[in-house]
Amino acid sequence: MPYAGKISAGQKMNWSDPYESDDYEFVPSVMAAQGRFCCRIDGDSMFDLLHPDDLCVFHPHRSPRLNLVVLYRHFDMTGTIKQLKHDGERFILHPTNPAYEDVHAQGDCLGYLVGIVRKWGSREVMVYDPDGITP
Repeated sequence: MPYAGKISAGQKMNWSDPYESDDYEFVPSVMAAQGRFCCRIDGDSMFDLLHPDDLCVFHPHRSPRLNLVVLYRHFDMTGTIKQLKHDGERFILHPTNPAYEDVHAQGDCLGYLVGIVRKWGSREVMVYDPDGITP
């Protein structure tokens, strides 16, 4: 599956399209589907749902889907992974870690989270929902 690298809130993305990557990661076959891509988590803004170095699989989707965890690219080309909410006026990117604050979504939704693969000692733990993962 195309691997877009590590994603951290506020970090510049060095790609404009996740499919531009020359890198690939193996994911459980149930998560593999046409057009999906993956990245690793760098940071703790979505803790305890997502941990640093988790492998996250995204289903490409440009239209916002409320309450799902999305990969979002701001207009300044910084990226973040957050839960998408709406405050009645605007879309909000909500971190699950209470140490961080919500930010207004200004940019593009690239996809929603459908799979998480976490190394836990010598084991791998997997979470998968083809309809999208919510915290």
